[in-house]
Amino acid sequence: MILDVRYFSNKGKYRENNQDSLLIETKVVSNDVVKEKKIHIATKNYCFAIADGMGGLKKGKEASETALNILKDKKIKNKNDVKILLKDINIELTKTNLENNEKTGTTLSAISFNSKEAILFNIGDTRIYRFSTEDDKLNLELLTEDHTLAYRAFLEERVSRDMIRAHPQKNILTSCLTNSYNFPNEFFYKKIHYKPNDVFLICSDGIWENFSEEELKHIFSYKRYGNTFRWLKEKKYDIARDNMTAILIKVKASV
Repeated sequence: MILDVRYFSNKGKYRENNQDSLLIETKVVSNDVVKEKKIHIATKNYCFAIADGMGGLKKGKEASETALNILKDKKIKNKNDVKILLKDINIELTKTNLENNEKTGTTLSAISFNSKEAILFNIGDTRIYRFSTEDDKLNLELLTEDHTLAYRAFLEERVSRDMIRAHPQKNILTSCLTNSYNFPNEFFYKKIHYKPNDVFLICSDGIWENFSEEELKHIFSYKRYGNTFRWLKEKKYDIARDNMTAILIKVKASV
């Protein structure tokens, strides 16, 4: 299999700094960036992730970088590996909090591919979607679960999933990476199979809060993958109130 990977991150039009960080294989990217690359899947695992430093806390950028720098050295094979990873991140963030007498925090969503399947997990409100086609119909799946009061309202069937974007409690997290004394944190874990032409989108809330699911389906229906990437990057820039970060991963059959 070949993975066609494209990613971008920017602080947005209204934020002074970018607290989002990305993991592309073993490289942590913590600055505004636009890039694309192709990866051949053989026997290795390939991990991609986004961490969103908590905007209301100081040093959010350092928190998101810390999470991904720990993740990049881990081999995630099962749910227990994720639990150990999150505990290690919490411990490191606690050390930072105590040393600097300040509080930091971050969300985290990641997907790890091998030649047969993918493992994904998240904590907080950074999301992973999958777009796939069956019988010429484009399907959208939200593969992760938010840990927010708004998503809890959705699970209780008090609001629709698309209504979360405008919910007054959409940014109130019920679980995140911040302090080891609060562990175990609630996190979501899933193992999936994938196939050629599946497209995965990892994104911070600065992306998904600005696109309805119908808009996302429209953008991902474009025949040219490059147009999808460009529209996702540019369409909502002028109105987004937060940092905007996304990783697109298209699965292609080996030639």
